[in-house]
Amino acid sequence: MSFPESDQTYTYCANPNRFLAAGQYTYDMSTETLKPGRPGTQTAANQTTDTRQEKLEDEYGLNVLDTCPPATNSLVVISYPEGGQSYRYCADPNRVFPAGEYTYNARTQSLEPVKKPEACTVQVGGVCIVR
Repeated sequence: MSFPESDQTYTYCANPNRFLAAGQYTYDMSTETLKPGRPGTQTAANQTTDTRQEKLEDEYGLNVLDTCPPATNSLVVISYPEGGQSYRYCADPNRVFPAGEYTYNARTQSLEPVKKPEACTVQVGGVCIVR
């Protein structure tokens, strides 16, 4: 929680649930709600911004949703590892990024499709044989 009038920030940790996904949130005292984003990243209009979300929107042209719904098979789902944590974003597909799972690669600064393992036709001694 960030208290702008006293320039103090308090950090609380909790387990994610069906209402709030894992991530960082800022408490908005005016609306008494939690908003995604880090404390201290305030815009001129006093709204919290998320630099990862801004990057996905500005550089990749994605329309990032406020939260990820339970069913994501028709969405672009991005895993964004940063600082030993992984942040999850959902966005509407576009002509560059069709629905599917992607991981942000900080080294190459690109979104890479997640490769899912192929179904094994036969498995022998722990070795997957695909036909």
